[in-house]
Amino acid sequence: MSVFKFNYYYKINSSIIFIFFLLLFTIKNNFGLTAVLLLGVSLFCFAGNFKKIEFQFDYYSLILIFSSTLLIMNVVLRENLNIDYLKLPFFFLSLVPIYIYLSYTGLSYKVMSAMIGLASIVGGCVGIYQTYALGMTQATGPFWMSSFGALGVIFLFFNMAVFIEYLKNKNYDYAHLAFYIASFIGSISILYTSISRSSIVTVAVLLTLFLFYFRIWKRKKVIIATILLLVGAVSFYNLFPENRLNIRINYAIYSVVNYDVNKPGTSNATVRIDMWRAALQIGIDNPIVGVGLSNHRQAVKSVQLESNLNPFIWRNASHMHSDFFDLFSKFGLIGVTLYAALMITTLLTYWQNKNTLTVTQQVLFLSHIITFIVYGLFDTAIGVTNATALLFIPLTIFLALTRFYRMEQLESKN
Repeated sequence: MSVFKFNYYYKINSSIIFIFFLLLFTIKNNFGLTAVLLLGVSLFCFAGNFKKIEFQFDYYSLILIFSSTLLIMNVVLRENLNIDYLKLPFFFLSLVPIYIYLSYTGLSYKVMSAMIGLASIVGGCVGIYQTYALGMTQATGPFWMSSFGALGVIFLFFNMAVFIEYLKNKNYDYAHLAFYIASFIGSISILYTSISRSSIVTVAVLLTLFLFYFRIWKRKKVIIATILLLVGAVSFYNLFPENRLNIRINYAIYSVVNYDVNKPGTSNATVRIDMWRAALQIGIDNPIVGVGLSNHRQAVKSVQLESNLNPFIWRNASHMHSDFFDLFSKFGLIGVTLYAALMITTLLTYWQNKNTLTVTQQVLFLSHIITFIVYGLFDTAIGVTNATALLFIPLTIFLALTRFYRMEQLESKN
Protein backbone atom coordinates (compact mmCIF):
# COMPACT_ATOMS: atom_id res chain seq x y z
CA MET A 1 0.00 0.00 0.00
CA SER A 2 1.26 3.45 -0.91
CA VAL A 3 1.89 5.82 1.99
CA PHE A 4 1.17 8.79 -0.27
CA LYS A 5 -2.56 8.12 -0.73
CA PHE A 6 -3.77 9.49 2.58
CA ASN A 7 -3.08 13.23 2.49
CA TYR A 8 -6.47 13.86 4.09
CA TYR A 9 -5.55 11.77 7.13
CA TYR A 10 -2.06 13.27 7.17
CA LYS A 11 -3.60 16.69 7.76
CA ILE A 12 -5.98 15.36 10.42
CA ASN A 13 -3.10 13.72 12.28
CA SER A 14 -1.09 16.93 12.16
CA SER A 15 -4.06 18.85 13.57
CA ILE A 16 -4.41 16.39 16.47
CA ILE A 17 -0.70 16.69 17.27
CA PHE A 18 -1.08 20.47 17.09
CA ILE A 19 -3.80 20.30 19.76
CA PHE A 20 -1.82 17.79 21.86
CA PHE A 21 1.24 20.00 22.27
CA LEU A 22 -0.81 23.19 22.47
CA LEU A 23 -2.62 21.86 25.55
CA LEU A 24 0.27 19.80 26.96
CA PHE A 25 1.00 22.04 29.97
CA THR A 26 -2.48 23.44 30.50
CA ILE A 27 -4.99 20.56 30.53
CA LYS A 28 -4.41 17.49 32.68
CA ASN A 29 -6.52 15.04 30.63
CA ASN A 30 -5.01 16.09 27.31
CA PHE A 31 -3.54 12.60 26.84
CA GLY A 32 -6.92 10.91 26.98
CA LEU A 33 -8.33 13.33 24.40
CA THR A 34 -5.38 12.73 22.06
CA ALA A 35 -5.59 8.94 22.36
CA VAL A 36 -9.37 8.92 21.75
CA LEU A 37 -9.06 11.22 18.72
CA LEU A 38 -6.26 9.17 17.17
CA LEU A 39 -8.07 5.89 17.88
CA GLY A 40 -11.31 7.18 16.38
CA VAL A 41 -9.61 8.45 13.22
CA SER A 42 -7.57 5.25 12.84
CA LEU A 43 -10.68 3.02 13.07
CA PHE A 44 -12.51 5.26 10.60
CA CYS A 45 -9.55 5.00 8.22
CA PHE A 46 -9.44 1.20 8.56
CA ALA A 47 -13.15 0.92 7.86
CA GLY A 48 -12.81 2.78 4.57
CA ASN A 49 -9.49 1.31 3.44
CA PHE A 50 -9.48 -2.16 4.99
CA LYS A 51 -8.40 -3.97 1.81
CA LYS A 52 -5.60 -1.51 1.10
CA ILE A 53 -3.88 -1.77 4.47
CA GLU A 54 -1.48 -4.60 5.24
CA PHE A 55 -1.72 -5.30 8.97
CA GLN A 56 1.88 -6.25 9.58
CA PHE A 57 2.65 -6.52 13.28
CA ASP A 58 6.23 -5.67 14.19
CA TYR A 59 7.96 -6.06 17.55
CA TYR A 60 6.40 -2.95 19.11
CA SER A 61 2.81 -3.92 18.30
CA LEU A 62 3.43 -7.53 19.35
CA ILE A 63 4.88 -6.41 22.70
CA LEU A 64 1.78 -4.26 23.28
CA ILE A 65 -0.57 -7.13 22.39
CA PHE A 66 1.33 -9.70 24.46
CA SER A 67 1.56 -7.35 27.47
CA SER A 68 -2.16 -6.56 27.25
CA THR A 69 -3.02 -10.25 27.08
CA LEU A 70 -0.95 -11.04 30.18
CA LEU A 71 -2.41 -8.06 32.07
CA ILE A 72 -5.96 -9.16 31.25
CA MET A 73 -5.14 -12.73 32.33
CA ASN A 74 -3.75 -11.28 35.56
CA VAL A 75 -7.02 -9.41 36.21
CA VAL A 76 -9.09 -12.54 35.55
CA LEU A 77 -6.95 -14.99 37.51
CA ARG A 78 -5.54 -12.90 40.40
CA GLU A 79 -7.36 -9.59 40.75
CA ASN A 80 -10.98 -10.78 41.13
CA LEU A 81 -11.98 -9.05 37.87
CA ASN A 82 -11.26 -5.59 39.27
CA ILE A 83 -12.28 -3.30 36.40
CA ASP A 84 -9.85 -0.57 37.46
CA TYR A 85 -6.95 -2.86 36.56
CA LEU A 86 -8.23 -3.21 32.97
CA LYS A 87 -7.43 0.42 32.09
CA LEU A 88 -3.77 -0.24 31.35
CA PRO A 89 -4.19 -3.30 29.05
CA PHE A 90 -7.01 -1.58 27.14
CA PHE A 91 -4.81 1.49 26.75
CA PHE A 92 -2.02 -0.69 25.34
CA LEU A 93 -4.45 -2.39 22.95
CA SER A 94 -5.76 0.97 21.72
CA LEU A 95 -2.20 1.98 20.81
CA VAL A 96 -1.88 -0.89 18.30
CA PRO A 97 -4.36 0.45 15.69
CA ILE A 98 -3.06 3.99 16.30
CA TYR A 99 0.50 2.80 15.62
CA ILE A 100 -0.42 0.91 12.43
CA TYR A 101 -2.59 3.80 11.22
CA LEU A 102 0.11 6.44 11.75
CA SER A 103 2.70 4.17 10.12
CA TYR A 104 0.72 4.41 6.87
CA THR A 105 -0.62 7.95 7.03
CA GLY A 106 2.12 9.88 8.85
CA LEU A 107 1.90 13.45 10.12
CA SER A 108 3.71 16.74 9.66
CA TYR A 109 7.03 16.75 11.49
CA LYS A 110 7.28 20.51 10.91
CA VAL A 111 4.03 21.04 12.81
CA MET A 112 5.17 18.78 15.63
CA SER A 113 8.56 20.51 15.81
CA ALA A 114 7.00 23.98 15.96
CA MET A 115 4.48 22.90 18.58
CA ILE A 116 7.19 21.38 20.79
CA GLY A 117 8.91 24.76 20.67
CA LEU A 118 5.67 26.52 21.63
CA ALA A 119 4.95 23.95 24.35
CA SER A 120 8.43 24.59 25.77
CA ILE A 121 7.66 28.31 26.08
CA VAL A 122 4.28 27.63 27.70
CA GLY A 123 5.75 25.00 30.03
CA GLY A 124 8.52 27.37 31.08
CA CYS A 125 5.96 30.06 31.91
CA VAL A 126 3.88 27.53 33.88
CA GLY A 127 6.96 26.46 35.86
CA ILE A 128 7.92 30.05 36.67
CA TYR A 129 4.33 30.91 37.65
CA GLN A 130 3.97 27.90 39.95
CA THR A 131 7.36 28.53 41.57
CA TYR A 132 7.38 32.30 42.05
CA ALA A 133 3.69 33.26 42.01
CA LEU A 134 2.14 30.26 43.76
CA GLY A 135 5.19 29.58 45.96
CA MET A 136 5.39 25.88 45.09
CA THR A 137 8.64 24.21 46.15
CA GLN A 138 8.69 22.17 42.94
CA ALA A 139 6.81 23.07 39.77
CA THR A 140 4.72 20.23 38.38
CA GLY A 141 2.70 21.64 35.51
CA PRO A 142 -0.38 19.41 35.27
CA PHE A 143 1.80 16.37 36.12
CA TRP A 144 4.11 15.14 38.86
CA MET A 145 7.38 17.10 39.32
CA SER A 146 9.56 14.28 37.96
CA SER A 147 7.38 13.97 34.84
CA PHE A 148 7.50 17.74 34.41
CA GLY A 149 11.29 17.62 34.69
CA ALA A 150 11.50 14.70 32.25
CA LEU A 151 9.67 16.75 29.63
CA GLY A 152 12.06 19.62 30.33
CA VAL A 153 15.02 17.33 29.55
CA ILE A 154 13.50 16.03 26.30
CA PHE A 155 12.56 19.51 25.11
CA LEU A 156 15.94 20.94 26.16
CA PHE A 157 17.94 18.62 23.91
CA PHE A 158 15.46 18.84 21.06
CA ASN A 159 15.32 22.64 21.11
CA MET A 160 19.09 22.80 21.35
CA ALA A 161 19.41 20.54 18.28
CA VAL A 162 16.85 22.58 16.33
CA PHE A 163 18.63 25.80 17.28
CA ILE A 164 22.06 24.50 16.22
CA GLU A 165 20.71 23.14 12.93
CA TYR A 166 18.97 26.43 12.22
CA LEU A 167 22.17 28.41 12.81
CA LYS A 168 23.79 26.38 10.02
CA ASN A 169 21.40 28.16 7.66
CA LYS A 170 23.09 31.46 6.82
CA ASN A 171 19.80 33.05 5.71
CA TYR A 172 17.98 32.82 9.03
CA ASP A 173 15.56 35.55 10.07
CA TYR A 174 15.29 37.14 13.52
CA ALA A 175 11.68 36.04 14.13
CA HIS A 176 12.56 32.36 13.87
CA LEU A 177 15.76 32.94 15.81
CA ALA A 178 13.86 34.60 18.65
CA PHE A 179 11.35 31.72 18.72
CA TYR A 180 14.08 29.08 18.97
CA ILE A 181 15.89 31.00 21.71
CA ALA A 182 12.62 31.40 23.65
CA SER A 183 11.92 27.66 23.26
CA PHE A 184 15.38 26.80 24.54
CA ILE A 185 15.00 29.11 27.55
CA GLY A 186 11.52 27.70 28.20
CA SER A 187 12.82 24.13 28.35
CA ILE A 188 15.56 25.22 30.77
CA SER A 189 12.87 26.86 32.93
CA ILE A 190 10.85 23.63 33.00
CA LEU A 191 13.91 21.66 34.05
CA TYR A 192 15.03 24.21 36.65
CA THR A 193 11.66 24.81 38.32
CA SER A 194 10.88 21.07 38.56
CA ILE A 195 14.01 20.65 40.76
CA SER A 196 14.01 16.99 39.76
CA ARG A 197 17.24 15.17 40.64
CA SER A 198 16.56 12.33 38.22
CA SER A 199 16.28 14.91 35.43
CA ILE A 200 19.76 16.23 36.23
CA VAL A 201 21.11 12.67 35.96
CA THR A 202 19.29 12.29 32.63
CA VAL A 203 20.89 15.47 31.27
CA ALA A 204 24.35 14.06 32.05
CA VAL A 205 23.47 10.70 30.44
CA LEU A 206 22.04 12.26 27.27
CA LEU A 207 24.89 14.72 26.91
CA THR A 208 27.42 11.88 27.10
CA LEU A 209 25.37 9.71 24.73
CA PHE A 210 25.02 12.34 22.01
CA LEU A 211 28.70 13.29 22.16
CA PHE A 212 29.56 9.74 21.11
CA TYR A 213 26.43 8.91 19.08
CA PHE A 214 27.00 11.79 16.67
CA ARG A 215 30.80 11.38 16.92
CA ILE A 216 31.36 15.02 17.82
CA TRP A 217 33.30 14.57 21.05
CA LYS A 218 36.66 15.21 19.33
CA ARG A 219 35.67 18.56 17.81
CA LYS A 220 37.42 21.53 19.38
CA LYS A 221 34.24 23.61 19.70
CA VAL A 222 32.45 20.73 21.37
CA ILE A 223 35.31 20.13 23.79
CA ILE A 224 35.39 23.83 24.72
CA ALA A 225 31.59 23.95 25.11
CA THR A 226 31.63 20.81 27.29
CA ILE A 227 34.38 22.21 29.51
CA LEU A 228 32.51 25.51 29.88
CA LEU A 229 29.33 23.61 30.74
CA LEU A 230 31.09 21.54 33.40
CA VAL A 231 32.79 24.63 34.87
CA GLY A 232 29.44 26.43 34.91
CA ALA A 233 27.70 23.51 36.62
CA VAL A 234 30.41 23.14 39.26
CA SER A 235 30.50 26.89 39.85
CA PHE A 236 26.73 27.03 40.25
CA TYR A 237 26.84 24.14 42.71
CA ASN A 238 29.55 25.77 44.84
CA LEU A 239 28.50 29.43 44.60
CA PHE A 240 24.81 28.88 45.38
CA PRO A 241 24.65 26.28 48.18
CA GLU A 242 21.24 27.63 49.30
CA ASN A 243 19.67 27.04 45.91
CA ARG A 244 16.78 24.59 46.24
CA LEU A 245 18.17 22.23 43.62
CA ASN A 246 21.59 22.16 45.28
CA ILE A 247 19.99 21.57 48.68
CA ARG A 248 18.08 18.57 47.31
CA ILE A 249 21.23 17.16 45.68
CA ASN A 250 23.31 17.62 48.84
CA TYR A 251 20.62 16.09 51.04
CA ALA A 252 20.28 13.07 48.74
CA ILE A 253 24.05 12.49 48.68
CA TYR A 254 24.30 12.84 52.47
CA SER A 255 21.35 10.51 53.05
CA VAL A 256 22.61 7.78 50.73
CA VAL A 257 26.19 7.93 52.07
CA ASN A 258 24.94 7.66 55.66
CA TYR A 259 22.23 5.08 54.96
CA ASP A 260 22.11 2.33 57.58
CA VAL A 261 20.69 -0.97 56.35
CA ASN A 262 19.72 -1.86 59.91
CA LYS A 263 17.57 1.24 60.42
CA PRO A 264 14.45 2.51 58.62
CA GLY A 265 15.07 5.21 56.01
CA THR A 266 14.25 8.72 57.20
CA SER A 267 14.78 10.96 54.14
CA ASN A 268 13.17 10.94 50.72
CA ALA A 269 16.23 9.24 49.24
CA THR A 270 16.61 6.56 51.92
CA VAL A 271 12.89 5.78 52.05
CA ARG A 272 13.16 5.19 48.31
CA ILE A 273 16.00 2.73 48.98
CA ASP A 274 13.74 0.99 51.51
CA MET A 275 11.12 0.72 48.78
CA TRP A 276 13.61 -0.86 46.40
CA ARG A 277 14.77 -3.32 49.04
CA ALA A 278 11.17 -4.34 49.70
CA ALA A 279 10.39 -4.69 45.99
CA LEU A 280 13.53 -6.75 45.42
CA GLN A 281 12.65 -9.11 48.26
CA ILE A 282 9.09 -9.53 47.00
CA GLY A 283 10.39 -10.26 43.51
CA ILE A 284 12.92 -12.79 44.82
CA ASP A 285 10.14 -14.55 46.76
CA ASN A 286 7.86 -14.53 43.68
CA PRO A 287 10.34 -14.47 40.78
CA ILE A 288 8.24 -15.50 37.78
CA VAL A 289 4.97 -13.56 37.97
CA GLY A 290 5.33 -11.41 41.12
CA VAL A 291 2.46 -10.90 43.57
CA GLY A 292 0.09 -8.98 41.31
CA LEU A 293 -1.63 -5.69 42.03
CA SER A 294 -4.23 -6.29 44.72
CA ASN A 295 -1.81 -8.27 46.93
CA HIS A 296 1.07 -5.86 46.50
CA ARG A 297 0.39 -3.58 49.46
CA GLN A 298 0.12 -6.49 51.90
CA ALA A 299 3.32 -8.01 50.52
CA VAL A 300 5.15 -4.70 51.02
CA LYS A 301 3.84 -4.44 54.58
CA SER A 302 5.07 -7.94 55.40
CA VAL A 303 8.57 -7.19 54.09
CA GLN A 304 8.58 -3.82 55.88
CA LEU A 305 7.88 -5.45 59.23
CA GLU A 306 10.36 -8.28 58.69
CA SER A 307 13.22 -6.02 57.54
CA ASN A 308 12.52 -3.00 59.79
CA LEU A 309 11.94 -0.62 56.87
CA ASN A 310 10.15 2.74 56.96
CA PRO A 311 6.34 2.24 57.40
CA PHE A 312 5.76 4.87 54.70
CA ILE A 313 6.66 2.35 52.01
CA TRP A 314 3.52 0.25 52.50
CA ARG A 315 1.26 3.25 53.02
CA ASN A 316 2.41 4.46 49.61
CA ALA A 317 2.78 1.02 48.04
CA SER A 318 0.87 1.83 44.84
CA HIS A 319 4.29 2.00 43.19
CA MET A 320 7.90 1.43 44.25
CA HIS A 321 9.60 4.54 42.81
CA SER A 322 11.26 2.57 40.02
CA ASP A 323 9.76 0.88 36.98
CA PHE A 324 12.26 -1.97 37.22
CA PHE A 325 11.66 -2.72 40.91
CA ASP A 326 7.93 -2.05 40.63
CA LEU A 327 7.45 -4.46 37.72
CA PHE A 328 9.67 -7.07 39.36
CA SER A 329 7.61 -7.08 42.56
CA LYS A 330 4.21 -7.01 40.80
CA PHE A 331 4.85 -9.12 37.68
CA GLY A 332 8.18 -10.82 38.30
CA LEU A 333 10.73 -11.58 35.61
CA ILE A 334 8.00 -11.64 32.97
CA GLY A 335 7.14 -8.00 33.62
CA VAL A 336 10.76 -6.84 33.73
CA THR A 337 11.61 -8.81 30.57
CA LEU A 338 8.74 -7.26 28.60
CA TYR A 339 9.72 -3.78 29.78
CA ALA A 340 13.37 -4.37 28.81
CA ALA A 341 12.27 -5.81 25.45
CA LEU A 342 10.25 -2.66 24.78
CA MET A 343 13.19 -0.37 25.50
CA ILE A 344 15.72 -2.47 23.55
CA THR A 345 13.37 -2.85 20.57
CA THR A 346 12.81 0.90 20.48
CA LEU A 347 16.53 1.71 20.59
CA LEU A 348 17.30 -0.87 17.88
CA THR A 349 14.52 0.50 15.68
CA TYR A 350 15.93 4.02 15.88
CA TRP A 351 19.46 2.76 15.26
CA GLN A 352 18.50 0.65 12.24
CA ASN A 353 16.59 3.55 10.67
CA LYS A 354 18.88 6.45 11.58
CA ASN A 355 19.71 7.04 7.90
CA THR A 356 16.05 7.90 7.23
CA LEU A 357 15.83 10.32 10.17
CA THR A 358 17.15 13.87 10.37
CA VAL A 359 19.47 14.95 13.19
CA THR A 360 16.67 16.69 15.09
CA GLN A 361 14.39 13.66 14.73
CA GLN A 362 17.09 11.38 16.11
CA VAL A 363 17.69 13.74 19.03
CA LEU A 364 13.96 13.95 19.80
CA PHE A 365 13.24 10.24 19.53
CA LEU A 366 16.34 9.15 21.46
CA SER A 367 15.94 11.85 24.13
CA HIS A 368 12.43 10.59 24.81
CA ILE A 369 13.25 6.91 25.24
CA ILE A 370 16.55 7.43 27.10
CA THR A 371 14.86 9.92 29.45
CA PHE A 372 12.25 7.35 30.39
CA ILE A 373 14.83 4.60 30.82
CA VAL A 374 16.65 6.79 33.36
CA TYR A 375 13.27 7.90 34.76
CA GLY A 376 12.45 4.23 35.32
CA LEU A 377 15.48 3.84 37.55
CA PHE A 378 14.23 6.39 40.08
CA ASP A 379 10.47 6.76 39.44
CA THR A 380 7.53 4.80 38.13
CA ALA A 381 5.88 5.50 34.77
CA ILE A 382 4.13 2.19 34.00
CA GLY A 383 0.70 2.22 35.63
CA VAL A 384 0.85 5.89 36.69
CA THR A 385 -1.68 7.56 34.40
CA ASN A 386 0.08 10.72 33.20
CA ALA A 387 3.57 9.20 33.21
CA THR A 388 2.36 6.15 31.23
CA ALA A 389 0.78 8.46 28.67
CA LEU A 390 3.95 10.60 28.50
CA LEU A 391 5.92 7.47 27.69
CA PHE A 392 3.62 5.57 25.34
CA ILE A 393 1.71 8.19 23.31
CA PRO A 394 4.86 9.98 22.04
CA LEU A 395 6.64 6.60 21.71
CA THR A 396 3.82 5.31 19.49
CA ILE A 397 3.96 8.46 17.37
CA PHE A 398 7.77 8.42 17.05
CA LEU A 399 7.99 4.72 16.16
CA ALA A 400 5.12 5.10 13.67
CA LEU A 401 6.88 8.05 12.04
CA THR A 402 10.10 6.03 11.82
CA ARG A 403 8.20 3.24 10.08
CA PHE A 404 6.40 5.76 7.84
CA TYR A 405 9.69 7.31 6.69
CA ARG A 406 11.15 3.86 6.00
CA MET A 407 8.13 2.87 3.90
CA GLU A 408 8.25 6.22 2.15
CA GLN A 409 11.91 5.72 1.28
CA LEU A 410 11.30 2.20 -0.05
CA GLU A 411 8.46 3.48 -2.23
CA SER A 412 10.58 6.26 -3.69
CA LYS A 413 13.22 3.69 -4.70
CA ASN A 414 10.61 1.57 -6.44
